[in-house]
Amino acid sequence: MAFWTRNAFAGVLIGLFALAVPQVMGIGYDTVNQILLGELGFNLLLILLFAKIVATAVSIGLGIPGGTIGPALFIGAAVGGIIAPLPGLVFEGHVSDPGVYALIGMGAVMGAALQAPLAALTAIIELTHNPEIIMPGMLAIVIASLVNSELFGKSSMFHTLLEATGLNYHTDPVMQSLRRIGAASCMNRNFVQVDAQLSRESAKLILDQKPEWILIKGMNEELALMPGVDLLRNLEQQQDDEFNLLSLPATRYELASLPMQATLQEAIEKLDSSGVDALYINWFDEAHYWCIQGILTRSQIESAYHF
Repeated sequence: MAFWTRNAFAGVLIGLFALAVPQVMGIGYDTVNQILLGELGFNLLLILLFAKIVATAVSIGLGIPGGTIGPALFIGAAVGGIIAPLPGLVFEGHVSDPGVYALIGMGAVMGAALQAPLAALTAIIELTHNPEIIMPGMLAIVIASLVNSELFGKSSMFHTLLEATGLNYHTDPVMQSLRRIGAASCMNRNFVQVDAQLSRESAKLILDQKPEWILIKGMNEELALMPGVDLLRNLEQQQDDEFNLLSLPATRYELASLPMQATLQEAIEKLDSSGVDALYINWFDEAHYWCIQGILTRSQIESAYHF
């Protein structure tokens, strides 16, 4: 689905919700303020909670750019506002102000959704400037985060969004190193590009250049990669005047393209996603024609960083 189509679809759905519940529009800090002050009724809070969850899921699910912290705070405040009157039904006497429950709910949902308990606890401390909120806030945030990660097996919302868009968020030392190395700096330029059908004399001329790789172009523009030593061995063992490099008994690798500006991390991801054994790197030559500049194999990437 095109981006503008997804935007229009999300706008229609959220607009329909907003006709009944205008509070779902925008970040909703004014509504959160009303919840903190205890100005909203129990039934309205239930409606707001349901509507905001659905509206947020629709927006994120359709890939609409926007934040996740604001909705998490809104949903948490609504949950806290719903829970606020319940202790009074069980315990007689004084109970905490509804705003306290709303604040703790904000921290719990934020900590669980973002898997950032310390950030959530810091946020509610900064909002209240009251150290007495630390213990109940810590209990709610830690329990919510553990339930989300351990019981339901969910990661941070940010990680989920990155995975959904195909982006890599891993920060291990290997990936950090590969991100800093350009694929072009490791590619092998010692190759010769030839047609699949080759004469003996042409093969000898090619081998005189001592190429490490033979890049074979088939009849249907398909590409294959063969070590130069395999062509030399076949030339010594066979006496034919014509060779079809795609049918010779030799090692051949399937190829996929990679842009010149890519990093080694992107190269690894390309190898894994496409299931090929090697990559060819495209860029412009001196005459500004698009051509293959080099070859990159998995072993070359591993040589750049010793796994």
